[in-house]
Amino acid sequence: MSIHQGHLQYSEFVKNEIYTLNVLSGFTFLAQNFGELYTEVYEHHSTYYTLAKKNLIEDRPFKFGTHFDLKIDKTIHRFTIECQILPNFSIATYVLGIFNDNREENPQVIRKFHFDYAVPQEGQEPKPVYHLQYGGEPTPKIQYGDKENETLNPWLSNPRISYMPMSLALLLDYVFFELKEQNESANGIIERNEWRKLIKHNEERILKPYFSKVNEFLYGNKHRPEFLLRDFYYGQQA
Repeated sequence: MSIHQGHLQYSEFVKNEIYTLNVLSGFTFLAQNFGELYTEVYEHHSTYYTLAKKNLIEDRPFKFGTHFDLKIDKTIHRFTIECQILPNFSIATYVLGIFNDNREENPQVIRKFHFDYAVPQEGQEPKPVYHLQYGGEPTPKIQYGDKENETLNPWLSNPRISYMPMSLALLLDYVFFELKEQNESANGIIERNEWRKLIKHNEERILKPYFSKVNEFLYGNKHRPEFLLRDFYYGQQA
């Protein structure tokens, strides 16, 4: 038994992301309130839906990136969300970036997190299979200037903090829910029935297998002083 034993296979995982794009592409409220996000959703859905119909997603990467604006403490900030999922999960990362002001020509990155699925590989540095990191290397939509290099220190990859599996829908939901009190548009999305159905679908497909394995480990006979939960998080076989 392992922490990622129930994780979707690559093609099924990508199909889940395409399903999310399909739902969001028909979401009128999203188009009206988050135009740039909706445009990226619509364009990516068209591309990946065609590949899926032709059964061409098994060896194709899934990539997505977009910007949108939300208010934090009465100031509008630019948010960036990106994901890059490569075949066999050789890379599987979701990125959340926040810029200091949406009005500047070259706004500064003030927060950057990425959520990774790191399939254990022999000979590599041990790390939590599902983890959260702060900072990290630049991405296509989040480039660093001198200020970011000084404050984010992209060379520093530790610590990696154990976290839950991630998907595009779950990451968007976390952001919108966190800032719903300050943004009517965010609150308007997350309380819609079609949104809640989408998130429940992702919770069942992405999170349920993870928590099932954690529950099985903690309440079974594998959990002992010689084999702790953190060992399980790091991909050791129980």
